[in-house]
Amino acid sequence: MGMKKDSERRKKDWRDSFEDNYIIAGALDGGTQVISFILNLALFDAAGPAVPFPQWWGNDGNYSADRCLAPA
Repeated sequence: MGMKKDSERRKKDWRDSFEDNYIIAGALDGGTQVISFILNLALFDAAGPAVPFPQWWGNDGNYSADRCLAPA
């Protein structure tokens, strides 16, 4: 009986800390996305003029991004 209660208590403590790890990971991911958005707009001039994608052997101009024929 004592061993069962002890294992339940340890399991509950482990689960509580496991849920905290998900919360911390989610907060770090969200913070990374926000700072990336701010840096792209403020420092890297992501809102600037559009630059056409370069032509190379793997980028055929007759196809769109998903490798379907471009609309006529």
